[in-house]
Amino acid sequence: MSTCSAPKITKSKSKESISVTVFPDFPKFGLEGFDNEFLSLVSRRVMDLAGCNENLKVYLNGQKLHVTSTFRYHQLTPRFQILC
Repeated sequence: MSTCSAPKITKSKSKESISVTVFPDFPKFGLEGFDNEFLSLVSRRVMDLAGCNENLKVYLNGQKLHVTSTFRYHQLTPRFQILC
């Protein structure tokens, strides 16, 4: 955490988009990878993001989350599973 590299920013092929890719330094933190608890948390937050704005196209691991309304968001969240 004391040293980090500069972000890699590239031009998008579409008009407006944001893509976030994470490459964690697992050995630095004594980890072998993401645990299920962390993946569940991130997956839920991505679903929350999709539910906050019905006009956003939100993808998780290449799969589009089909949240077309707040009502649909509430339908999906109780049984939402990790898409990893």
